[in-house]
Amino acid sequence: PEPANASRFSEELMELVVSAEPKLRWIALACSSIGDIDYSGADAVRRMHEELKEHGITLALLDVDTRVRALLDNIRKT
Repeated sequence: PEPANASRFSEELMELVVSAEPKLRWIALACSSIGDIDYSGADAVRRMHEELKEHGITLALLDVDTRVRALLDNIRKT
């Protein structure tokens, strides 16, 4: 299961996606304050990316810490 904060964030983001007019094409998340991420958090990002992709929306992660980026890259390979 997702951590509560990741689940809440995902739900709120998808509410914005569904209600947006005009339809969103991109979502950019500033990640400079994320200094670390665990496996469940990285998996939540992966699932959010997939769900946005199904809606035709590109997810852009900005200013990602190199350690966080490595874990996100790793989880995409699994």
